[in-house]
Amino acid sequence: MFVTEATIDRYCAACRISRNSNWIPIKAVDKDGKSIEYALIGFQLLDFPLSVGKEWSQEMRLPLLSGDGWQNFRNRFKVEKFEEVKTKAGTFKAYRINWYQESLGSYRWNGQSDMWWSPDTRSFVKRKVYTKGFGDEFELVSFTLGKE
Repeated sequence: MFVTEATIDRYCAACRISRNSNWIPIKAVDKDGKSIEYALIGFQLLDFPLSVGKEWSQEMRLPLLSGDGWQNFRNRFKVEKFEEVKTKAGTFKAYRINWYQESLGSYRWNGQSDMWWSPDTRSFVKRKVYTKGFGDEFELVSFTLGKE
């Protein structure tokens, strides 16, 4: 199990998210350790083992950013390449995963980004966003691997 800390997350600011081996959120707690509801529980961002050409998809229901209800979305992922990617923490060999998301209801929208997953860090090391409103770009600035 992995635990990530969300410092900037539109669904869970300043919380800790427990994830299974496929990086799927399974539990969220607030800064005081109290369990909270989290919109992304069950969201399959990864599907191990990764390999170039692998694809997977998932539909999910998310709250609208306006707070005026919920919307169904379809997410499609494809591992495009295994390549070197430069970050502030260094250069890593990583899988570049293209993520395409589209809304399925009356509100029509789609977004696209690339994310790089490094086996060496066991985490995402970079994200490039191509659609405004589809989350934030980021890159790894440092990391420490703990004992398993």
